[in-house]
Amino acid sequence: MAKINKFRSPTKMTVCIPSYNRGTRLLEYLQSISAEFNEDWPILILDNASNNQAHDYQIIEEMSAVTSGLDYIRQAKNLLFEGNFQSMFELVQTDFFMVVSDEDEINFDFVKNLHPRLLNFGDVGAIRPSLDSKGNNKLRQATIFPDKVYDPGPEAISNFGLTGNYISGCIYNKTLLKKFNFDVQLKKNMHEHRTYPHLYMNILAASSTKTMFMSDVSCFENAPEEVSSREIDYFGAYSFGSRTDQFVSLRNAMLEAVLNTSESFNAEGFYDCYKLLCTKYLRLIGYINTNMYEAHALEHSTLTRSFVLFCLASAQKMPNYEDYSAELEKHLVEKETQFNSKYVKNRSLITELIQKDIETLGVEAAS
Repeated sequence: MAKINKFRSPTKMTVCIPSYNRGTRLLEYLQSISAEFNEDWPILILDNASNNQAHDYQIIEEMSAVTSGLDYIRQAKNLLFEGNFQSMFELVQTDFFMVVSDEDEINFDFVKNLHPRLLNFGDVGAIRPSLDSKGNNKLRQATIFPDKVYDPGPEAISNFGLTGNYISGCIYNKTLLKKFNFDVQLKKNMHEHRTYPHLYMNILAASSTKTMFMSDVSCFENAPEEVSSREIDYFGAYSFGSRTDQFVSLRNAMLEAVLNTSESFNAEGFYDCYKLLCTKYLRLIGYINTNMYEAHALEHSTLTRSFVLFCLASAQKMPNYEDYSAELEKHLVEKETQFNSKYVKNRSLITELIQKDIETLGVEAAS
């Protein structure tokens, strides 16, 4: 792994931009925001051993060598997203860092206003500010959150830890999280949580530190360069098999987190979290990803029913299951009916939107 060789005195928050094979777009963006570079909120580019657009990354590296407030590291090998994320806990020199996708834009008004306030957030492990859309871009991940602070516990684990899958704008208190050895847990369990390592960290943070949503917008979602092939090609992170793998990893994360909250097992808290996890993935499998499944000859209502059974199987060996089985089964049947009906009602619209994306943005080649 490359070493940072020129960090200035520690400041309050680093803006981390993990990047892979998007050097041209990233260089254009950095050149457009050069007036915003500042040692109080240094931007750290983490190039994940890109093998395309190498000349643009070289220019970025040269810029960083002569520019205060801009740093560049090229990883020695492709660590994949999860490894690049985990490396932030090792490489960042400030107490806090914010993660921004190399397709999105930083809201510097937010960064400037947050800078002096971070001194008040020493007991907050993770922050999810809001994400807005730029111009006329289609809303994909953009969300405005209500302001809310959670004390550690099951409510935070489910409501903060499981909300959203998109990382742009998330802020982590590296110093606090490392006190709980959560960086060590992330590294140890990285393969299990390879798809959503940040959700794992959010769940761990919610177990032992305060967490918070902010209505303030930390960054702006831009149009993606391409539509991921995973939205239309069954084989990838959105396949039924991949979704069940993700589900089990998040179940394990919630169990680990609930066990962190008290000396005795909080069964009610765990099953409240588990029901929300089931709802999240029933929505993905029974509604959001269903067009892709049906395109590969997987009948949607039967597939959704099979996932309901999978949810039950994934709970039956959990502690105190017998006390919560009836409540869980009722919840699953209600959500199964809800998302099946919603898909039947909106399937034509979903197909139309996916096709429009394909025609206007193109499809990313499988890597």
